[in-house]
Amino acid sequence: MLPTDIITTSGIFAPEYPSSFTLGGLRYRSLEQFLLAEKAPSEETLEEILVEKSDWSRFRDIEWTGDEYHIYVVGNLAKFSQNQELGESLVNTGSAILVDNSAGNLLGRALMEVRGLIREVDEIRTFGNEPAERE
Repeated sequence: MLPTDIITTSGIFAPEYPSSFTLGGLRYRSLEQFLLAEKAPSEETLEEILVEKSDWSRFRDIEWTGDEYHIYVVGNLAKFSQNQELGESLVNTGSAILVDNSAGNLLGRALMEVRGLIREVDEIRTFGNEPAERE
């Protein structure tokens, strides 16, 4: 079965898109800031990333030491579940394949997983809120 749509991870799906969310007691201005904070090699670097308002370019070459995919899922879940309009836009991509230009389509795969998680949560929230059918 071929996907009906392929969507590139730009605009609201891009890590640098401004979208505040809180995770682990810290407030992030974007997914990009969260991702950089997660790979910060020291407390000093973490503090610099958290203080910086938008230009994180000097931190982008820091190597990952953890499970990068899991971190992308966690960050995107926070971003899209705490910003209702963004979450709705992600869910509204339907069954489209989301792709980015990284090796292994890391961001795209994480976004598709988050889309599924948000749908599941929405289904759980509506379960039992619908009137019962009468026989």
